[in-house]
Amino acid sequence: MDQPGIDKHPCAALQPNRLWLFWQSYDPAQPPADRRWRISFATRTGTSWTAPAVFGDPAAERRTPTAVADNAGGVWLFWLEMSGDAWQLRYNRHDGTSWQLAVPQTPPLDGGQDPRVEDDLYVLFHPSSTTQRLWLFWARHEPCGPAGQTRWSVVHRVKQGLDPAAADWSPVRALPKTGTGGYHDRQPAALLTPSADIELFWSSTERGGWSISRNTLTLSTLTWGANQQLVAGPYARRGPLAVDTGSGTLLAYRSNESLA
Repeated sequence: MDQPGIDKHPCAALQPNRLWLFWQSYDPAQPPADRRWRISFATRTGTSWTAPAVFGDPAAERRTPTAVADNAGGVWLFWLEMSGDAWQLRYNRHDGTSWQLAVPQTPPLDGGQDPRVEDDLYVLFHPSSTTQRLWLFWARHEPCGPAGQTRWSVVHRVKQGLDPAAADWSPVRALPKTGTGGYHDRQPAALLTPSADIELFWSSTERGGWSISRNTLTLSTLTWGANQQLVAGPYARRGPLAVDTGSGTLLAYRSNESLA
């Protein structure tokens, strides 16, 4: 998509006959009062793309979109939206004809507390579970390491059904850390395993510099295995994205290693 300004954080979801592409955009050429992050989108049917357009209210400041298709013909979009002086998680579902919620939904509190969705959103749809349909991962600061300090940590929350208006969300649960947890975990990306459990990839400084780690969450017991480092130094590796190719897993990530 060729348009003025800054485009980042793309994500895509495929309905039966339409591909959706979302991304975060900013146009510094606009008047100062209109300079804000927005979510743009375009769709492709057959071989034709629509022109890029702004998703939702152009006066709202929105960033970090993540999208997924379900098995009922819907596409879910999650994003962070500025509300007052803080970013809040919002979401909506497109049923193939229109966006279902006139006002995008905000998940409920987590045990009466703010779920603190700060960055690095990633959503996964579970096709075979009837009570754990949407898995939303993100990163937020948690008390870790020396007393009084925090570190980036990966957490997740599960939506039970496909009604976007239903507040059927689980408690927020964290990816466990080892030792005092004095390291950063960010940028989660998930896949389903052949046994329908969840395999998670993320960026971590657990072993020094930034590298890629993985672990598996067993859904029947909601227990994690042991963290495994997939890509070691000496270069920084971040931002993993895992794809099931049908014959294995393709893992892509960013690196500061020089290209020959």
